[in-house]
Amino acid sequence: MQKPLLATIGQPEKIRQVLECLGKTLAADRVFVVQLIAPETNEGHFTKLIEEWSPSKVLPGAPLKLSRTESIEDCLGDDFYRISQGHCLFYAQNQLTALGISAKGKACATYPLLIDDRLWGYFALELKARNTLLPEVAQQLIELTADSIALEKKYQNREDIELHCQQCQLFHHTVFSQAEIGLARVGLDGRFQHVNNKLCQIVGYPEKELMALSFQEITYPDDLGDDLHYVQQLLTGKIERYSMEKRYIRSDKSLVWISLDVTLIRDANETPEYFISAIQDISYRKQIETGLREKGISFYQVLNQLPYPVIIYNAEGEVLFINQTWTTVTGYQHSDIPTIDAWIAKIKDSEKVKLLIKDVFETKKQTKKKQIRVRTKAGIIRIWDFTSTNLGRIFNQDNVVLATAVDMTEQISAEFKIKLANQKLSHSVALLEKNKHQANLLNHLNLQLQTCQSLSESLLTIEAVGGELLESRQGFLAIADVEGEKLTTLIRWGDGLNVKDNFSPQSCWGVRRGKRHFMLDPSQGICCHHFQAEKISIPYYCEPLINNNILLGILGVSLLATETIVTDLSEQSWELDFLGELLALSLSNLRFRQLAKDNLIHDSVTGYQNRKALLQILAQEKIKQHNSTAASLPPFLTILGIEKFKQVNQLLGYDAGNNLLKSLLDDLRYCLDPQSQIFRYEGMVFVILSPEEIKESLVNIIDSKWKKLKQQNKELMEIDLHIWTETILLTPEKNQSVDHSIQKIITFMSQRNLQ
Repeated sequence: MQKPLLATIGQPEKIRQVLECLGKTLAADRVFVVQLIAPETNEGHFTKLIEEWSPSKVLPGAPLKLSRTESIEDCLGDDFYRISQGHCLFYAQNQLTALGISAKGKACATYPLLIDDRLWGYFALELKARNTLLPEVAQQLIELTADSIALEKKYQNREDIELHCQQCQLFHHTVFSQAEIGLARVGLDGRFQHVNNKLCQIVGYPEKELMALSFQEITYPDDLGDDLHYVQQLLTGKIERYSMEKRYIRSDKSLVWISLDVTLIRDANETPEYFISAIQDISYRKQIETGLREKGISFYQVLNQLPYPVIIYNAEGEVLFINQTWTTVTGYQHSDIPTIDAWIAKIKDSEKVKLLIKDVFETKKQTKKKQIRVRTKAGIIRIWDFTSTNLGRIFNQDNVVLATAVDMTEQISAEFKIKLANQKLSHSVALLEKNKHQANLLNHLNLQLQTCQSLSESLLTIEAVGGELLESRQGFLAIADVEGEKLTTLIRWGDGLNVKDNFSPQSCWGVRRGKRHFMLDPSQGICCHHFQAEKISIPYYCEPLINNNILLGILGVSLLATETIVTDLSEQSWELDFLGELLALSLSNLRFRQLAKDNLIHDSVTGYQNRKALLQILAQEKIKQHNSTAASLPPFLTILGIEKFKQVNQLLGYDAGNNLLKSLLDDLRYCLDPQSQIFRYEGMVFVILSPEEIKESLVNIIDSKWKKLKQQNKELMEIDLHIWTETILLTPEKNQSVDHSIQKIITFMSQRNLQ
């Protein structure tokens, strides 16, 4: 095990004198050095060697071993890193055990001992007052002492040590002379023994003249009594230091207000030797206070008029003051939060505030602005920009902190609303641009489809433009055959949802329902049967393409992740709605154009629908019955045959005969139910679809009309028409072979008439 460091230095008695001087100057209970030694076995902790000084006696160093498994790094956490980086830290009594120190005092100031940029140990002062703050000059003296302790590592011979001691003395003199506050060593009789430049500036005396005076001579008479009273208490040991505000008489007889902090230095026998005084010029602050006082305004009144929350507390955790704005914003009176701990318990970001409080006491400066969340008495969360300032000694108390807050709740809320509005605006602009592009695509598709002459041309256009409209979606387009009994997949976008090449209309729930079918969660619902797999993993919808009650095809499209509900899709994907309508209309036009090209569906002579139209309507009715939907056609199909009308054409000519036939059918149409439909099946054979039985009435209507025509035209008197009728009741079974039945009836009637 290594020996204590001080025992190996060439002149340890001088080092102890340095420790003693520093301890007396700062009124410390103990000054001690701790060296960190890596353990001989890897037990995860350190052995510490201690050398200490106390006012009563000098204690020899003695080795200590931690009786814990944690290393010093584990005990101190982030603070160990801060010490190793050269930061001086201040610890309260409850934190000292983490350092392996059993201190009798209330607090400890530590300074790291860095040798070659490596943490060798730390130098510490045990302070009697728990909330003692060390001025900057004291920290510089600690740093000087720490450098002296590190001599053994930095200097290897006596000459180097003595040279360094001379440099340290020069440094001490420089620090004392150039300190930003007035410093003085004062004899027990009150005479100045040593003063620095700042003090000479404050009182207006040259150093030589000031050294010939005593503090009693330059103290304003009204303030001298309190000062001497404190001095007497120091000398008798009742107090260890005192602070007060008083006035000095400057060399030009003007008065200057100063803040005075005095410590009595004693020797090893506790005999008083001299005083160390720290003096700060507070004239400017006093002028402000005097001005406010003359106007009848106190410091607290000023704080109460501030438009932002203010709280004042001390290092004991006692809340000294909260202003009216604080109460207005939070709802808390002073009685609700008598201590800082009571307030921390009521806020949202308690840990953040604890760190701010710790920081303001350690740095003794104004903390950086931090944003915290505060819960008001009504339970409302407010957002504050919080700043704390260490005022030092004020109101006859040390270490007083003034904290202010700026309520940012409304501003942050407004900024959030503006940000949200900007996002919505950006989204709307993007959506508008997208809609404009999609509208152009749909318009282009519409124009292209109008010029297409065949299904193959239309499919090429639909595949290209539809792919742009669907973007990242998958989809397919299946086309129905003329009979509406089979669908064929002709276009696939992406993977096409893995749809089958051919399938029946009943495989699609959309066709069964006669409207768009959504499957938002395929894992839970029953999917359409036109996919290769029984279950698919992608949400989708199927839209039957129907026009004039004719199934033309099916459009299937996958749903995006954002389209979780039907309303979203209708709002966000209007272009798909329009695409479905456009495709249905286009396919319908193509089909009827093809039908018209193959064979006209209207009779050129009478203008009534022909056999093709009848068969087409019957096929559509067949699909509806197969889909279990209600029938839309009249149930009665009556076959009407008019024989011997050829004689009319021979007598009057074909033009006149055709006009008479059309007139005859028009009168018949007028006499029938409005829901009835007349078809010219072939030659002089007609088919009437009607909601009721009209077999007998047809004959009467034709006979009556023919008689009127003969009375109007004497040439027709010799012609007697032969009329026959037969009725078929349309049922799902008979609907399968209506055309065949009509042919059989026509053949039978023709043979009968020949006989």
